[in-house]
Amino acid sequence: MGSIQLKDLRKSFDGLEIIKGVNLEIKDGEFMVFVGPSGCGKSTLLRLIAGLEEVTSGTIISDGRDVTRLQPFDRHMAMVFQSYALYPHMTVRQNIEFALKTIKLPKAEIARKTAEAARILKLEPYLDRKPAALSGGQRQRVAIGRAIVREPSAFLFDEPLSNLDAALRTETRIEIARLHETLSGTIIYVTHDQVEAMTLADRIAVLSDGQLMQCDTPQMLYERPVNRFVAQFIGSPKMNLLPASGEDGKTVMLAGGSKAITVEGGYMGRVAELGLRSEHLRLGNAADAPLTGTVSHVEYLGADASIFVTLTSGETLNLRGIGRELPEVGSEVGLLFEPSDIHLFDADGLALREYA
Repeated sequence: MGSIQLKDLRKSFDGLEIIKGVNLEIKDGEFMVFVGPSGCGKSTLLRLIAGLEEVTSGTIISDGRDVTRLQPFDRHMAMVFQSYALYPHMTVRQNIEFALKTIKLPKAEIARKTAEAARILKLEPYLDRKPAALSGGQRQRVAIGRAIVREPSAFLFDEPLSNLDAALRTETRIEIARLHETLSGTIIYVTHDQVEAMTLADRIAVLSDGQLMQCDTPQMLYERPVNRFVAQFIGSPKMNLLPASGEDGKTVMLAGGSKAITVEGGYMGRVAELGLRSEHLRLGNAADAPLTGTVSHVEYLGADASIFVTLTSGETLNLRGIGRELPEVGSEVGLLFEPSDIHLFDADGLALREYA
């Protein structure tokens, strides 16, 4: 079992509140990712769960036990750090065995668990090497192996891929996903990389300034963000936003004299911004389009391209194009989209759209 509940969890340092009343339930066997910008409190939240930081107020429940004041080892969780935290003078085998020897398990049991972790992580050829003789990805696998042998109720990962190059990050990310399938254990994973979050998570908890903005599946966060912050943080490139106003129950007016757009839903005068993702915009004839502008920049990416269009009202929008069909920089274009792809936000940044 590996369910974890956070109840009104708060953490302050020198009177400054860093975690501001987080409530969250993590299911047994779930892959939960904490994501957000630097300084949002995601690593602090993970350290509170692990017991590496003391909770100011609130409760942490693990498998029905209140572990809020327990020491890290007594919480039956295993932490994998960004820096690997391996003992340089020990071999891979000795690093993996260390925690088991500390609790004085029988030698046969230690050997069995170490061999199984090495098999799962494909570390058998490296068991007699020291960390200095390993690549970054191999060192991270050793750190994960050290966590596996403890058979914890939950694995806690604190930005484990941030020290790896791009190719190794992709390779190790796939290995972590396979590991979750193999072990069927609960994983809480902290990252600032939304690609990691979107590809690994069962659910993602989006944090900002110590507060939980939204927790949902990657698809729901992308398609139905509850506020402007989530809408722009999830997705690359980030969502395009335009000033807008709700003229009546169904009509939205864009700034700069663009054409009115009919959107189903009674938003009245609450609309302040309209959002469109880059893949929902397409080039068209300026005479027929609700938005018009000039192509200001094109980034060729092979199969795809990022096309930047500066509107007559001054805003620049990013749309995803086809690499073989690039418009000329400086050309006048129209931007087309479906009303069903529009996101609407009020002056406080809260989503207004009633999704079907």
